[in-house]
Amino acid sequence: MPLAYFHYQNGSTHLDQEGVDLPDHRAIQAEATATIAAVLREDDVESLWKGQPIRLWVTDGPDNTGKTVFALNIIPE
Repeated sequence: MPLAYFHYQNGSTHLDQEGVDLPDHRAIQAEATATIAAVLREDDVESLWKGQPIRLWVTDGPDNTGKTVFALNIIPE
């Protein structure tokens, strides 16, 4: 499987240039879950509480190029 690139927006955009070599779609989903959990734990999530969603998306190309594999959105209400 090609490299998976994990990008996220949390007030600002963070684009993955390196990627992660994972064996299958299930492993990519697990890594996405771990990544979004780390963002929520370790990053400043002030923008979330101001009404801006946090978004993580995975592509098959670096710097937000290539096809989007899937996305996770955390939307405050």
